[in-house]
Amino acid sequence: MIRAYWFVRDMPKNYDYITNLEKRLRFLSPDPEERVVENNPARTARDLEAMPFPIDGLATGFEDMLKEEERLGELNYEVPPIKDVCAQDLVKEAYKELLQRKELAPEHQRVSAAAQRWGY
Repeated sequence: MIRAYWFVRDMPKNYDYITNLEKRLRFLSPDPEERVVENNPARTARDLEAMPFPIDGLATGFEDMLKEEERLGELNYEVPPIKDVCAQDLVKEAYKELLQRKELAPEHQRVSAAAQRWGY
């Protein structure tokens, strides 16, 4: 998951891939509402870089996302607290391990700059 976040932050290099992936996932969705592409202008590489993907891979945004889904009436069941269902300790260990890999140091420096720029 951490490496996936770093991949998404690699803008504009991965912009086309991420944009096409979203289109493909929408097209394949069984939910008719998800298959509709809004008439909003296409997201830019800067928009994707600014998405709230934490550099350390922790599931910090899940609770906010679920609260919004509940507020919109999209959840028909009780969702347990994220801390009870996500193994955040494993993510923290994985992040420490990735930081030790010398070949990933340039990548980490690059995404750290993006994280500082956007305040994550």
